[in-house]
Amino acid sequence: MSHDFMHPTGVLPAIFSTYDAWKYRLVTRIYAFGMLCHLWLGDAWTDGWEFPNALAALGLILLSVNPCFAAWMLCFVGKLLPLLFLRDQLTQSVVLMSYAAIGMVFHVQLARGRGQVGHFWRGLQSITALTYTVATFHKLNTEFLNPVTSCANYGMNELFVHWSLPTEWSEWVIWPGVALLAEGAIPVLLSLGRHRLAWVLVAFFHIPLTITMAPAFAFVMFAGHAAFATDADREAFDVWVKRSAIWIIPISVSITTLSVLNANITPDFTMIVREWMLWALAAGSLVHLFKARAHREERPRQGNWAIRLIVGLFLLNSLTPYTGVQMQHAGAMLSNLRIDEGCWNHVIIPESFRLTEDYIRIEEGYFGKPGRVEEYEKIMKDQLWNGPQIRQMKRNWCSDSLRPFYMRGTLRGEPFEIADLCSAEDLPFSTDGFFGVEIFPEFLRFQKNLERECPQSCIH
Repeated sequence: MSHDFMHPTGVLPAIFSTYDAWKYRLVTRIYAFGMLCHLWLGDAWTDGWEFPNALAALGLILLSVNPCFAAWMLCFVGKLLPLLFLRDQLTQSVVLMSYAAIGMVFHVQLARGRGQVGHFWRGLQSITALTYTVATFHKLNTEFLNPVTSCANYGMNELFVHWSLPTEWSEWVIWPGVALLAEGAIPVLLSLGRHRLAWVLVAFFHIPLTITMAPAFAFVMFAGHAAFATDADREAFDVWVKRSAIWIIPISVSITTLSVLNANITPDFTMIVREWMLWALAAGSLVHLFKARAHREERPRQGNWAIRLIVGLFLLNSLTPYTGVQMQHAGAMLSNLRIDEGCWNHVIIPESFRLTEDYIRIEEGYFGKPGRVEEYEKIMKDQLWNGPQIRQMKRNWCSDSLRPFYMRGTLRGEPFEIADLCSAEDLPFSTDGFFGVEIFPEFLRFQKNLERECPQSCIH
């Protein structure tokens, strides 16, 4: 594949040419399954998402049968469109996009005769380790460390309710520390070359998350974890894990069955399958930890500037909450992190680090006349908002019977007033974007259901 990628006669062969190696096929198929789990989320079952979902679905199918540039590109575009235009709120969408971007770069360089698969592995490994690192860092805040408000305690409560266990156990003060240690240890182990031990921790760490709050996140991340696999891992899998399947399968099925029988609400079939896969992976990774021989792959001698750029942009994006320009897509979900004025709670980064404060505060809002829909009027005044949410509010609530939809509030300390949101063509939020420039009106920068008062218990 030494032809020039940009030469007309070389474009189609380069776009659809396959890099055929066992590890590459493993990573691409796991990525495809992770994308499938991601597309199965309720977040993606929204009006207007049909076209990007179709692109991503076509990409995952193509990745499964012929891993190539076109497959990665379809996955990348299929996630970019919802992010920019359809209020996609998930960090895992950015992870999937980053993996896909690295795949695209790898195939472009392969077509130009300069591709090194080691650069591809390093790119995926870096995104994976960074995801856990920044998620842990965001959790270093007073509300996550407080068991009364912590998402760790909230998640354990959800788990114990799901398993019909005493919810008092979820009040233990140890859960925030356990969550921080477990999540923070994953990138440390990966960076030290102890990926097999990290895999054991990853499997057990993601089981409660998958059951309660993040049903697809584990499977999205597994593509990055597979990038750490070595030839020794493959040999061990072929020998030891297959021999151990005679007890791994029945034990994992038994644990999953017990979990489902104890569940207060029976999960859908796909969740049962995913939970079984995690229990099987946990058992298999334990066997693998003790049976595989030690081996570390050589790293490429020279770095790849394009892949380094992708990793660097991913890291910069992950730190944007502390500048105030966005909260979503940065690994801060389920972290209790607050960056709004008066509620800043990170224990390391000071509030002076924030460059802007872009939440919309509604001081008064009503339909027709004050008091007509008291419950929603209270919600409007009690929560923090942003431009895409106000536009969605307009789409959801505007009808002749409820007009005029009056709203008055502030943005960046400046007052605004809307006589009727339903008839307003240009909303007074044209500056509600990165540093005052709103290029993508439906790009969701801030979380939903965030109360103006603090502290606040876990938002999910």
